[in-house]
Amino acid sequence: RLAKGIAQGRIKDPSKIERRIGRLQERYPGVSRWVHIQLQQQEGGARLHWCVKASSEEEARQCEGLYLLRTNLLKAPTQEIWENYILLTRIENTFRTLKHDLNLRPIFHQKEDRVEAHLFFSFLAYALMWTLEREHRARGGQLSGRRLLEVLHEIKLGTIGMTTSQGQPLTLERISTPSREQAEILATLHIALPRPYTRLEPVSLTRA
Repeated sequence: RLAKGIAQGRIKDPSKIERRIGRLQERYPGVSRWVHIQLQQQEGGARLHWCVKASSEEEARQCEGLYLLRTNLLKAPTQEIWENYILLTRIENTFRTLKHDLNLRPIFHQKEDRVEAHLFFSFLAYALMWTLEREHRARGGQLSGRRLLEVLHEIKLGTIGMTTSQGQPLTLERISTPSREQAEILATLHIALPRPYTRLEPVSLTRA
């Protein structure tokens, strides 16, 4: 677009053209190192020429299909470098999960012991979520801990209490029927939902 504007004479000021080129290079730093750009002043206006650097093109061809990591651990084995990199991504994901999914922040408590309790339960929740994900994947599952919580969160358990006409306390506990996805997750985790029950308590007799 810039080259077209220069060719049509809409952009003539060399300093303005150079600033536009500089902004493009800042916006696309990953591309600018592969492209050679030259601005030529000619009679009747300027012309912008660009081409892909031959050396960069050859380097890109050699790196096709490869995932490159740069490190200063020159003596470390390749497997160790890769495992450290994967560990770094998991650490970053841990903090993201704690802050957003497990509500580590914001903290509204004022007392120190309550703040510590909030942090403790947040990390405990993360440990439980990580355990669910590990067990799920160990048995052939593919879902992340975040997705597991999202799906299982829809399972509801309700307890209803009432009194019969004879004055007996009646308790009903009911649980929602799992969807197909929920049932598959529970199967991989070897978790059985509690069965619904009905409990009728005898009338308590009080002495007159």
